[in-house]
Amino acid sequence: MVMMKCSVCGFEFEAAKEIHYIARVKGSKGFSNLFGEEESIFDAFDCPKCGCQIAVQERKRKLEKVMEDEANTALPY
Repeated sequence: MVMMKCSVCGFEFEAAKEIHYIARVKGSKGFSNLFGEEESIFDAFDCPKCGCQIAVQERKRKLEKVMEDEANTALPY
């Protein structure tokens, strides 16, 4: 059993699978959209007491998906 502690209210709760979700941060704006900058995705939980979002760690994309995307966008020579 993994326990989490909210950094806002200090409440401790179990990091259960049932309350886990994946959150994304769409940080690309302006020129970065032209170059296909990746959005960040995180494992996250909401504090049961105050409702604050707790981002646990960044998730990485699978290599197969990255290689497939690059193959689909490659320029024909």
